[in-house]
Amino acid sequence: MKKTRSLTESTKEKIAGGHYGGAGGYFPSLRAFAEAEQVAYATACRVFAALREEGMLYLLKRKWLTGGGICPKDSPLGRHCRTKLIGVHVKEINNPYISELVGNLQKHAQRTGFQLIVRTSENDIGEEKDALRYFAEAGCAGVVNFPSSGEGLVPFYEAYPLPMVFVGRTVSEKLTSIITDNFGIGRHIAKFLLGYGYTRFLYAGPERLPDQSNERLNGYASCLREQGVPFSQEDVFRMDAGHSSYYAPQLMTHAREAVRMGEKLGIFCQNDLLAYRIIKYLDEAGFAVPEQIGVVGYDNLQIGTLSGITITTVGYDFNRLARRTLETLSENIRTRQAARPVVIPSHVIIRNSTP
Repeated sequence: MKKTRSLTESTKEKIAGGHYGGAGGYFPSLRAFAEAEQVAYATACRVFAALREEGMLYLLKRKWLTGGGICPKDSPLGRHCRTKLIGVHVKEINNPYISELVGNLQKHAQRTGFQLIVRTSENDIGEEKDALRYFAEAGCAGVVNFPSSGEGLVPFYEAYPLPMVFVGRTVSEKLTSIITDNFGIGRHIAKFLLGYGYTRFLYAGPERLPDQSNERLNGYASCLREQGVPFSQEDVFRMDAGHSSYYAPQLMTHAREAVRMGEKLGIFCQNDLLAYRIIKYLDEAGFAVPEQIGVVGYDNLQIGTLSGITITTVGYDFNRLARRTLETLSENIRTRQAARPVVIPSHVIIRNSTP
């Protein structure tokens, strides 16, 4: 196994260095590779499996081709991908934010002659890799990715041979993202809640997104600390919107403690679905929203207006976001380079979950 790891790493370096002709170029067959490296065929098979898992090898019509970054148009893989197909990976097919955005992407794709191929991973890293490999081997010209929360995927993304645009999250400074100003809006919501007299604060976010990658949380926390408000990991409330009943007792503990201490509790949620669940539990438990506890969501989804307590949220233009996503991906396909991040403006929509 030591030989396999060593050969895998040295081959990755050769691919990245252009030894095999650059990204999207032909790679030797298994047998030719084994002979050239003077290793057993079984060892070569393990090396190929490892390289494929890391996004450095792709299989096209029984020919192996290299990853290592965006491939040129005139490379074998580049010629295969001269189509009007766009791959779309979504991490959660039932996520209302993603569903609305994919619907808008579909409208803009039809107007510009593109056809979308959508695959979901349900936040499984292995499934996401499979989807991205499928897009490359199916001849997609580029990819729109609503990425999973796994940090281990960054090397795979950076080695990917097709132009790719990430929506909603910055995964690497080397790659193109379409985002809102998450850090800035986090700071804005903290000031907003402070201005309405809230003195204790929570952040409700999904389990899967690491804190260091959550710019919304980081902006919120930094502003509170600058204002002299204590905010620690204990104030970050993990909650899966799909299984939120499991977390309700923990939420009640936070809420009761704030009310017992005579403090107004402000909760900023990663999205409107979490905000909706939290308001539902607070209302059923007899807490006064927004008088005792204020709740702010994100995404301005329809669910935020369906209950008696409508959700204060952060909104942006879904249509504009979808249009800019396809425009940016089209430019990346043309230039074969990753463009600078695109920031979509957002704004606070005040409803009655806050004063």
